[in-house]
Amino acid sequence: MKRLMLERPDLLRQMIQALVSDSPGLQQLHKLHCVLLVGEGCSCCEVGRWFGHSTRTVERWFGVYVLRGAQGLRPRRTGGRHPLLPAEVAQGLHEELRRPPAGAEGVGIAWSGALLKQHLLARHGIALSLRQCQRLLQQEARAPGLLPG
Repeated sequence: MKRLMLERPDLLRQMIQALVSDSPGLQQLHKLHCVLLVGEGCSCCEVGRWFGHSTRTVERWFGVYVLRGAQGLRPRRTGGRHPLLPAEVAQGLHEELRRPPAGAEGVGIAWSGALLKQHLLARHGIALSLRQCQRLLQQEARAPGLLPG
């Protein structure tokens, strides 16, 4: 049987890395895939090379999985500021952003950073900067349902 090959595997590797870096859930899934490949007999070095990780990183993920299971591979907050948007608000916001802004049904007005800023302050009492609201809208457009929380 002829071996299947990609013309530019580096492009696919970059796309995977970009998608994974945007979402904690996808980060965990990616680590689990790497652990599974090692568990199925691939070397940590080989898996690391395929996905752009060091051998030691893949070894660490495997060890954490053995000790703590899938929950051990969940991304952890490592300091810095706490999220300004509580998890329960972020979950509800995903649904709210799928509908037109209040009072704009049928008018064709889309969400903007300014509208989102007003909405969060009026409905949830959360004051975010205009730029942060714009970032939330961009993030939601890239990966619906994965707002930070």
